[in-house]
Amino acid sequence: MTAMKNANKRKLRMTGLAAVSAALVTTLPAAAHATAATTTPSSSAWRTYPVPVSGEATFSSVVAPSRDDAWAGGFTIGPTGFAPVMLHWNGRGWTKASVPTTSRIDELSATGAKDVWAMTDDQPLHWNGTRWATVTLATVPNMNQGGALAADGPRDAWYLGGTFDPETGNAENLIEEWNGRAWQILSLPKALADGAGLAAIAADGPDDVWVAGTATAATGALVLAHWNGHTWTILPAPSTGFAYTNLSALVVAGPKDAWLAGWGETQVTKGGADRVSLILHWNGKKWALTPTPAGDGELDNIAVGAGGPWAVGDTYHESGLPYTAYVLRWTGTRWTKVAVPTVGDASISAVAAIPGGGVWAVGDTANDSSETPDLTPLIAQHTGR
Repeated sequence: MTAMKNANKRKLRMTGLAAVSAALVTTLPAAAHATAATTTPSSSAWRTYPVPVSGEATFSSVVAPSRDDAWAGGFTIGPTGFAPVMLHWNGRGWTKASVPTTSRIDELSATGAKDVWAMTDDQPLHWNGTRWATVTLATVPNMNQGGALAADGPRDAWYLGGTFDPETGNAENLIEEWNGRAWQILSLPKALADGAGLAAIAADGPDDVWVAGTATAATGALVLAHWNGHTWTILPAPSTGFAYTNLSALVVAGPKDAWLAGWGETQVTKGGADRVSLILHWNGKKWALTPTPAGDGELDNIAVGAGGPWAVGDTYHESGLPYTAYVLRWTGTRWTKVAVPTVGDASISAVAAIPGGGVWAVGDTANDSSETPDLTPLIAQHTGR
């Protein structure tokens, strides 16, 4: 069971750094000490943890191979650009880990203590239980940097990226599979290669892989495709009714259980478009919309654990109104709001189910007293009860 979040760099909207190019990625001085968590949980079910990172930073992803083994990845924000941050949980506390990259850590995916992947702005990294190492992708001309990654086993992982030809303006999706030795490029039907903007990928076996995105045509309809080990099949997708749809994360819990999360824009109000949470479910026969709470809600990530699915994000609105962390939990018939791990302006980028129960949630809190808010990294654990 693996999940993959779309690397949409949503955090940049809050820092005013959207114009900073990935070319500015640089190595900043290492943190000298731990910064104690400054957040106040809004529920006793949450516990926030000290983060050994100094200065402004945010976490983009989290995975938990076991109760005493978890990883959180993200980046620091400095005057000259970004630098990677990777933390490890050993059951007692979070500590910094060294990674062979100067790029941001965008995505994490794991199948065990000795099989953890990280996607950066550049190349994938792999943890074998002893050290992190770069595992170079198969390359093609005009290949974009970064992308999404989903691990399914020591000999099976998936990469979703793309290419862009600056001379022709043509953009195409790119999917590669890891076979335990090297990355191999998969052939895509035209409808997936250049007929859709693919945003998320997840796998539950080499013959059970899903990708999701939106059509490049003006309709913006959802595109949901499945790989059975031999061919890609595009499945019917329900209409969301949104003027614009952003897909963030996929998780596959089994052949008859997959979830897709994101958000959509409706009518323009309060100086901007309303952004409403969106979650679809696959029951083995079809994809269907599931009922989510009314009101603002962008979803960035989704995970399935012993207590069922969780989805996380924030209540950001284009108008710049104050926003809060946003957590949903599936009751079996509908999604309900859950108390969040911090009060005030905050965003949760990722959630990971903890084996045996509970979840990890990561992101940041923001001090919006200035035009450019100060971001404080957030790591929190929910008991699951």
